[in-house]
Amino acid sequence: VPSLDRVGTETEREREREERDDDIIEVKIEEPVVPLEGAGLSPDIDSVVHPIITDMARGRERERECVESLKRQAEVEVGLRKSLHNESERTQQLESDLAECKELLADTDRGEREAEDIAAKATRMVRERTETFNKAFTKQKGSIERLRDANGNLQRRLATRDATILKLGDTVADLRASLQAAERREREAVRALERDRDERRRAEEEREREREEEKRKAASARLRQKRTKSVKNMLSGGT
Repeated sequence: VPSLDRVGTETEREREREERDDDIIEVKIEEPVVPLEGAGLSPDIDSVVHPIITDMARGRERERECVESLKRQAEVEVGLRKSLHNESERTQQLESDLAECKELLADTDRGEREAEDIAAKATRMVRERTETFNKAFTKQKGSIERLRDANGNLQRRLATRDATILKLGDTVADLRASLQAAERREREAVRALERDRDERRRAEEEREREREEEKRKAASARLRQKRTKSVKNMLSGGT
C-alpha cells in the first residue's frame, strides 16, 4: 500500500500538470472583416456573393457556439480542479490526524494496529478519489480535444471562404476595370459618331451653299440674258 506522503506528492504533481494545461485551453478566434455594403456590385455578382457571405455568417455563429461550449467545458474543469484541491486539503488533514493518532497510540500494539487500519483506509480512499478524478479529467480533456479539432476545422473552412471572398473581390475589380474600359470605348465611339455627324452636316451645308451659289449664278445668267435680249430688241426697234 503506497504511503500518504507519496499519494499527496502525486496529487500535487497532477495538479501542477493540469495547471500547465490551462495555458492550452484558451482559444481565440478572429472574425474576418468582410465589407458587405458599398461594394457597388452588379445584381448578377450580388446573387453569387450574397449566399457565400450568408454561409460565412452562419459559420461564424457555429464558431461562437463552439467557443461558448469550450468555455463551459473549461469552467467544469476548473470546478473539478477546485474539488480535487479541496480533496487534497482534506487528505492533508487526514494525514495530520493520522499522525496524531499514531503518536497517541504508539505506546500500545492495539493503538498501532488501529492507526495502521486508519492509514490503510485513508490511503485507499485517497487512491480511489484520485483515480475517480483522474478519469473525470481524462474524459474532460478528451472533450476539449474534440472541441479543439472542431474549432481547427472551422478555422480552416473560414480561411478557405476568406480566400474565396478575396478571389471574388479580384474578379469584381477586373469586371469594374473591364466595364470602365468599355465605357471609355463607348464614349470614344460616341465622340467619333458626333465628329462624323458634324463633318457630314458641314459637308451637307457646304453642298447646300454650293447649290445655292449655282442657283444664284444661273439666275444671274438668265437675268443677264433677258436684259441683253431686251436691249437688243430695243435697239432693233429703234432702227
